Order: sequence, then C-alpha cells, then structure tokens
Amino acid sequence: MYEVCKVHAALVREGGVNGAPISRRVVERLMRSAGIQGARRGRGYITGSACTDG
Repeated sequence: MYEVCKVHAALVREGGVNGAPISRRVVERLMRSAGIQGARRGRGYITGSACTDG
C-alpha cells in the first residue's frame, strides 16, 4: 500500500487524471473516502482478535 505522497507523485508522473493536474489534498480526500491507508512502519497490523475459547 502506498501513502498519499507516493500516490500523488505517481499521478503527477503520469500526467494527472484525464490530462488534468490533481492536488495532493484531493488524493488524500479520495484515499480517505475509499478507506485506503498507507502502511505504517514499526506498527503491526491487526488482522483479527485472538481466540480466547481455551
């Protein structure tokens, strides 16, 4: 997964969206609305709760 700055840089490299430039803030808002988050270094991912049935 990528963070906002990497996604924005890739879009700038490709010429924007449909030929129009896109701002970092718009990328951030779209990623947030889609539920996409960048990976965090040093933190584990929560994949589910531990089984406590014994």
